Amino acid sequence: DSELNSHKTSQIKESIRMGFNDYGDYFYSTGRHEDALRSYIKTRDYCTTSAHIVQMCNNVVQVASEMREYDVVENYVLRAEMTLSSATKPAVHVKLHACMALAKLGRRQYRDAALRFTKCSLGSGEKGAQDIASEFGDLIALEDVALYGGILALATYSRDELRDKVLNTTAPFRALLELVPEVREAISDFHASRYTATLAFLTRVRPELELDMYLRAHLDTLFRMVRARALVQYVAPYDTVDLTRMALAFDTSTSALQTELVAAISADCIPVRIDTHRNILQKTQGPISCRATE
Repeated sequence: DSELNSHKTSQIKESIRMGFNDYGDYFYSTGRHEDALRSYIKTRDYCTTSAHIVQMCNNVVQVASEMREYDVVENYVLRAEMTLSSATKPAVHVKLHACMALAKLGRRQYRDAALRFTKCSLGSGEKGAQDIASEFGDLIALEDVALYGGILALATYSRDELRDKVLNTTAPFRALLELVPEVREAISDFHASRYTATLAFLTRVRPELELDMYLRAHLDTLFRMVRARALVQYVAPYDTVDLTRMALAFDTSTSALQTELVAAISADCIPVRIDTHRNILQKTQGPISCRATE
C-alpha cells in the first residue's frame, strides 16, 4: 500500500500500473475475484502502450470469464481486439476468441459462440500448443475448446460450413479437433449423413457433459438443435421420403418420428406434409426458415 501510494504521489504511471497489476495477481491467486477484477480495471488509466492495454484486457477477461460477467468479457475482448498488433502472442488471440465464445454460450447465442470457437487454433507445433494451454491457465482446457466448438458447430452450422470451418485440413480449428477424435468422427458422420452414429455419440457422452460447468445448462437445447438439423438435412434432397426407412436412420419408431416431424413442420423447418395412409413425407413448396435450429 505504501509503495503504491508513493507512486501515486510521484505520478509514475508505469509504477502505478504495475502496482495495481500486483494487487490483481494477489487477489486472483487468493480467490478474491471481485477485488482482482477491480484492480485490473484500475490499470486502464495508467496504460501507456498498446501492449499494456492488451495485458489489461487479457487480465480482465480472464477473471470476468470465471465470474460469468459476460458484459465485461465482451466489452474487454472487443477493446483488446482493437489494440492487437503483430507483436501480440498468437496464444492471446486464441484466448480472446475462446473467452468471447464462452460469453456467447452463456448468453445462449449459440451460432456466435460456434463462430468464435472455430476461429481458435492450436498454434505452430508443440510450443504453440503449450503457449495456448499456459495462457488459458485454469479457465478452460484445449480439449474443451474443441469439444464445445464441435458440438456448437453441429447445432448451428450448415453442411458446407462444417466442411469449410471445421473438417477441412486448412481450417484453423481442425488441429484442435484432433485432440478429441471422437468429436471429429461425430462431425464427419453428420457431414456424411450418418446421423445415427452422430446421435448415438451424443447420447453416449451426455452423462459426462451433464457435469460440465459451461455446457450442462445448454445440453437439452443443443441436442434438440442437432437432431432438428439432422431431420432437415435428411429430408432436403428428396420429394418423397419413406417414414419407416427414415425412422431406422434415426433409430426411433415411426410414431415418435412423426411427432418430431410435426414439431419441425410447425417451426417451419421442413416444407413437407405427412401422408399417414402411405406412411411417407411429401415435399411442399415454400422456403425453410427453421426456428427449431436457431
